[in-house]
Amino acid sequence: MPSPIAEALDHAKKSGAKAAEALLSQAKGVTLELERGKPTAPEPHSDARLTVRLWVDGGGEGFAQGPPEDATTLVDAALKKAKIAWGDSLAGPVGKLGLAEAARGIDDRRHEQITTADRQEALVSAEKGARDKRIRASGFTYRDERRWRGYGNSRGVALQEWSTTYAMAGTIELSDDRGTLTLEDQPASRAFASIASLPYGAALAARALALAPTGPTLSGPIRVVLSARTAAELVTRLAPAFANLARDEGWLAAAHRDDRRAFDPRVNLLDDGTLHGALRTHAFDDRGVTPIPVALMSDGRVPAGLIDLLEARHRKLRPTGHWFDGALRSNNLILRGGTRSANAILSELDGPVLIVDHVYDWAGMNATTGDVRIPVGGALTRRAKREGAVRRVVLHGNLADVLSRVVEVASDTDRFGYVDACGLIVDGFTAVG
Repeated sequence: MPSPIAEALDHAKKSGAKAAEALLSQAKGVTLELERGKPTAPEPHSDARLTVRLWVDGGGEGFAQGPPEDATTLVDAALKKAKIAWGDSLAGPVGKLGLAEAARGIDDRRHEQITTADRQEALVSAEKGARDKRIRASGFTYRDERRWRGYGNSRGVALQEWSTTYAMAGTIELSDDRGTLTLEDQPASRAFASIASLPYGAALAARALALAPTGPTLSGPIRVVLSARTAAELVTRLAPAFANLARDEGWLAAAHRDDRRAFDPRVNLLDDGTLHGALRTHAFDDRGVTPIPVALMSDGRVPAGLIDLLEARHRKLRPTGHWFDGALRSNNLILRGGTRSANAILSELDGPVLIVDHVYDWAGMNATTGDVRIPVGGALTRRAKREGAVRRVVLHGNLADVLSRVVEVASDTDRFGYVDACGLIVDGFTAVG
């Protein structure tokens, strides 16, 4: 066990703490960007922090975070807070749950062998793919890091993991007589080979050019296809609601408390921190709890949410392994696909269908009430044949209504950030062009 963790636990014991835990996180990596089409030299970055949490008789809890070399100072600060804090008899560090090997961090062993030329080539290739006389590309950057996390507590738990993350980002602008269309993307992966081979610049350009032609004006009720990308963005914004189901008053919380069917049973959302290769796969959370898969939406219901260590003890349940940076946070989200492709489904549907590829602004979505008023872009189709591009049509609806009026769930799936998503064909939206 690294010395800062051992030093913190030993000092906490000698200082009279009833129990203690320590989390050490250390990372290093590089960042580079393009300037006038040429890559800059990699800029190294690193960080290290030690988090100490301890308890005194009566359950008072203290917390402190800072540089690893200040281990004893952090313990003293946490102990001072614990002595005046409200106590809970069930508070304290995690025990050995028997699941410490259930998940592991994802470590790309190639990280140390990646050269500056490798990184620069990946970035330049991404930006070149976005080049078109009608498109302006900007803000293309690359970043990677390798992180080590270690956890130990006074109950004999000792955990550690290595993990790598590679990420790029870029923005493109397409200007025409209908204004300026801006698209951006931030793909990320656990492996350099995946991020370096991803033609995300070309994909951005293709999406923008597909939205360029003048299309029809829409008004009134419209059947909508939420593409895998759009569905991923939607569930990302719904995710925080599952952290406070027992206390919130929103439509998801109400469905959870009443155990009632709130949406179509074909919409199934799983949270899984053990998913192979995904961005938020981890061996343990900040409290030393290994993750377990949680069904957030299933059979039209909201059966479970995310549970921290203390709440789990009060409810006599197992904590779910979602505590990061002082709050509950979703791990990897999986929106389960259906059995038929979107094209096969659309070829059988009469009437116009709007395929939403891009949401300009999600500010008009209220996750608590479910009300939605969002400007979108995409393609209008009939029986899977494209009739034209649509830009900045505003969709009105309510998620509780829309997700209860699912036409079909497509089998087409893709991974965006920490979400694996499929396409959803739904009714319930009204378009205002």
